[in-house]
Amino acid sequence: MRTKITRVLQIGDVHLPDWPDKRTDIDLKDKEFSTDIIGELTEDRLSLVLRAINKISNSGAIDAVALMGDYTSKGQVEKIRPAVEILSTILQDAANQNQPKVFGVPGNHDVSRTVAAEKGPVVKFDSVRDAFKEFSLLDPPVEDCLKHEIDGSNEAKLDVYLLNTSIGSMSIHLLPEPLTHEFSEEKLSEKAIALVGQEPTPEAKPEFGNSGRKEPNRLTQLYNQLDTPYVSSTSLDTLLTHLDTCERDCVFICAHHNILPQRVPRISPYSEMLNAGLLRSHLLRTGKNIVYLHGHIHEDPVERIVRNSAHGTDQLDTQIICISAPPIWEGFNEIAFFHNEDNDVFLVRLTEYRPDTNGRIGNFTDQRTSFFPLVVDNSVLMTKNARQIWDRLRDSKRLNWREAVETCSDLHLEEDELEHLFLLLFCAKAVEIVNLGKPRNKWRIISLERA
Repeated sequence: MRTKITRVLQIGDVHLPDWPDKRTDIDLKDKEFSTDIIGELTEDRLSLVLRAINKISNSGAIDAVALMGDYTSKGQVEKIRPAVEILSTILQDAANQNQPKVFGVPGNHDVSRTVAAEKGPVVKFDSVRDAFKEFSLLDPPVEDCLKHEIDGSNEAKLDVYLLNTSIGSMSIHLLPEPLTHEFSEEKLSEKAIALVGQEPTPEAKPEFGNSGRKEPNRLTQLYNQLDTPYVSSTSLDTLLTHLDTCERDCVFICAHHNILPQRVPRISPYSEMLNAGLLRSHLLRTGKNIVYLHGHIHEDPVERIVRNSAHGTDQLDTQIICISAPPIWEGFNEIAFFHNEDNDVFLVRLTEYRPDTNGRIGNFTDQRTSFFPLVVDNSVLMTKNARQIWDRLRDSKRLNWREAVETCSDLHLEEDELEHLFLLLFCAKAVEIVNLGKPRNKWRIISLERA
């Protein structure tokens, strides 16, 4: 069979209009030099990233794009539509006959405090829903977990489940009166809240360990205290109902917030998702492989949560692979799902597209690539054709790609089919593939003493 793959671009927080104005490096010794020439010698780093997203998303190889939320900053909902319009324009080029499906989730910054106070936890997401509808993006989740289907190559199909983890953001109508009073127009017009009983003194020299930045305004301070991420009981119930009826071994979930504590210490009353432990517990009981994409933390760790199938054994029953996207100005990810003959996913590939020191994003082979074999029964991986390949390889010990193709020439398989079978053997721990993240003509295939 030909390799069945579903490719998804993961794009992190956007934060329009607060995109950082960073340009490529220049050694500027003469501060009075012509700004026109300086502009010719430097480039806007964000533009270079957006250009790379446009090129890759319209290459015909991408099946879907996942947006991780925070299209604006601090509830500036009038900026959500322009942000979605920009993303839609670069992601869905009219000249591309195979346009990827685009879907996304809301972020905590996409909520207006005024709308949240006046109209409650559902209507406050109307700006996101309206913008998605106007630019033909798939519906975002609000109250329920939403399910969408993605069509990959060679009849591959993948379901994605979208969660709204920002349902509690800016819900000041739920706060005690003293805190609600802090959000009154009268209080917001006051100075920023003094720290440790001291008035802000931006003129003072920064002490060791202090960045020396000016204090934020009062609204920013209060807004950062009201990031109350959680998955609502309605959304959690619909997700679990979907998973109960899901026949696939791999589950693909997108949400804005992380389900593990972030690396950078965060001082806030609601520093992590309030019911992240409950969500993790439910997911670990499914007996499935979970790929969980998120943004929010402005970092890009990949973290695995695993559960053993029985006490005292090393056999994994379930794993959650958490993949965080960086903010859009620092790059994006491509996640490739490799499917077997039954359309189950047995391997996940992560490619991290990041700007180089010159601000440019190169081709696939220039990026860092990681592979995650999923928890799958080896009997599913060792198909008849895979077993035939293994029979020819196991005595060879080490082969390059061309030698491997010649060794299997009597099977009359196309090279794409051989590549798929080698990946099955890799996940079954029958072979090791050196240079796996590079083009297959760079591969070195080493047979292992098991199959």
